[in-house]
Amino acid sequence: MMEMQGVDAFRSVMSRLRATFAGISCWEPNRFDGGRRWLGFLGALTVLLYAFLGISALGFAGKLIYVLMLSSVVFFFTAPVEVRRSTVFVLLLVSVCVPLASWALSLLTHPELAEKSPKVNRVVNWLLPITVAFALGGHTRNTLLAWAAALLGLLVATWFGGGLKEILRGLDGYRVDFGLHNAQHTAMYFGVALLGLLNFLPRLMARQSSRWFIFPVWLALAVFMTTCVIIVQTRAVWLGLSVSLLVMAVMFAQSLRHYRGLMLGLMIATASLLFLLGQSELVERRVESELKTFTSAFQGSLEQIPFDSSGIRLRSWVEAADWIEQRPIFGWGGKGRGLVMKQATSFPESVRQRFRHLHNSYLDTLVNFGAVGLLLLLGLWSWLTYASIAAYRRGVLPRDMLQFFISFMVFWATINFFESYVYFFSGTFVFALVAGGVLSHIWLYQQIDVSKGVL
Repeated sequence: MMEMQGVDAFRSVMSRLRATFAGISCWEPNRFDGGRRWLGFLGALTVLLYAFLGISALGFAGKLIYVLMLSSVVFFFTAPVEVRRSTVFVLLLVSVCVPLASWALSLLTHPELAEKSPKVNRVVNWLLPITVAFALGGHTRNTLLAWAAALLGLLVATWFGGGLKEILRGLDGYRVDFGLHNAQHTAMYFGVALLGLLNFLPRLMARQSSRWFIFPVWLALAVFMTTCVIIVQTRAVWLGLSVSLLVMAVMFAQSLRHYRGLMLGLMIATASLLFLLGQSELVERRVESELKTFTSAFQGSLEQIPFDSSGIRLRSWVEAADWIEQRPIFGWGGKGRGLVMKQATSFPESVRQRFRHLHNSYLDTLVNFGAVGLLLLLGLWSWLTYASIAAYRRGVLPRDMLQFFISFMVFWATINFFESYVYFFSGTFVFALVAGGVLSHIWLYQQIDVSKGVL
């Protein structure tokens, strides 16, 4: 009797929560919950919390991932058959098999270097967009709300990470990171946020009645993000943004008549960036500080390369080449990248103790999981890009979301040459949110256009 009362009380609470959530007109009903409203509610609540807390509360956000994963299992069996036949689930299966095969071969050939158990999460995390896509329910509004929650979460994390005090230190020439992992990951957050602000300006400006309020807020955020990108002093992100802005300019030029507001915002942000770069000595110092490294590398004098930031990267990449050559197909298992650094006898002991990866997602993947792992990673990115374009052409994915995703993928592919973002929580968090929002629309395209076959 007591158990029944407890169950009834729980159902009553959940019913009230659903009613309250349903009253928020900005969130659309989930298209993949098969009529189970509690499932759609759980997904919405979890993904919004995950987006908001993923930067500032890593521990709690990490637990939310498991909730998203478990709910995704139920979502999978309630979703339309066209969704369940999507290529992304084949890639998910491969993402489990690749680390298992790599670990098994490592155990057979060099058991003393193999991990005690396979860590499939290292590769499966690349497919976290699936869990986000289910929770977003195939709606543009839901996706934009989740992305807005992540932007708000970044602002909150920045505030509690030092806020104005850190900004002033950064403008004074110090390299700051706002206490968010380290500077490389902090810069990545700000870079993605800046790309989003630039791409979605026309959508924001479409509200005629509130333009007078929206544009000043947007401009303040764009200047803030640009400033933070500069003071965090991460050259890979500077390079990634430069390439992405060029790609964005090409895309915008094709639709200039409809995107004048966005072009204006892009020009303002770019001009601000160039002005700050021109006025800031820290950029000049940051580049000149490792000029000797690049000079030695171009001359082929590897033994003369100093152990600075770029020098450690270049030296570790050279060390990794021998390991990749020995096991090119399945790699050395999950500990491979760490073994390269640990056994690099040309490195000082202090460097070997500090670094456990190669600061390059592609080389880390080749060492750990070989060419098979790298093909999976690049195959996932390629499929998402191709499918997003197909969804846009079918009228399911809005143009500004496509442009954001394309510019993000250019940025993402560039910065992963200089840091192993795909193996860290910060990277999997950002990629899951961005790609998950697009994947949710891709599934709609697959439902609508079944006659063209499964992507």
